[in-house]
Amino acid sequence: MAGPAPVVPSLPLRADLLQINALFEELVDEGFSEEFFRHHTGQQNLEEIESLELQVDAVSGSQRCEMIGELLPSLLQLRMSQSRICTIRDLGTSLSNLKVLWLCRSSVQDLGGITNMPVLEELYLAFNDVRDLSPLWTHETLQVLDLEGNLVDDFEEIRVLQAMSSLRELNLSMNPVWKQQGLTRKQVLDALPQLEVLDDVPRDGEPPQPGDAAPAEEVPSDDASCASSGRAAEAPV
Repeated sequence: MAGPAPVVPSLPLRADLLQINALFEELVDEGFSEEFFRHHTGQQNLEEIESLELQVDAVSGSQRCEMIGELLPSLLQLRMSQSRICTIRDLGTSLSNLKVLWLCRSSVQDLGGITNMPVLEELYLAFNDVRDLSPLWTHETLQVLDLEGNLVDDFEEIRVLQAMSSLRELNLSMNPVWKQQGLTRKQVLDALPQLEVLDDVPRDGEPPQPGDAAPAEEVPSDDASCASSGRAAEAPV
């Protein structure tokens, strides 16, 4: 008869890991609340919070992301990269003052609902699954649009952006449209005369040639575009 299994001592969890687990349980059980944001930002007056960083799971339905704008009415910058958000609609209709939004690597497929952010100026969506750009065509303030590593495969989707007179910078690198339709940089610039920068290269600049090595100190574009600023409140997914 086999003896009892040896007891393997477990290492104590670090205090910060314990805190993270507690915060996750709180977020799942209670969702976003005034108390949640006061605790994680260290600010009592939520109307003074202008920037925030969160990782959320809107797909499972356990976190009501539409509450963010309702509870933080002065929010200007919101970074939610590496979250799970299939559609911009999940962010609700209350982010009316938001100017910069990061959603890199967040499983985004649908841009519907972007008009609920009427003063948005910069939108970073690198490495998602966006294919349809039509929800953007009525947006009047967007200046920077990063779509690197998405699924845009039709030149007509790019033409939609003609209506966005405020658009100055566009990143379409690593989208299938370049190979599937043999698209050239000149075609895109001709279609979008308002652009000043395409794929991180000025309109009159020379794009890097295949085989050109980037400088050693250069930051990869997905990390650079997803860089956040301001005070962040963390909410583990």
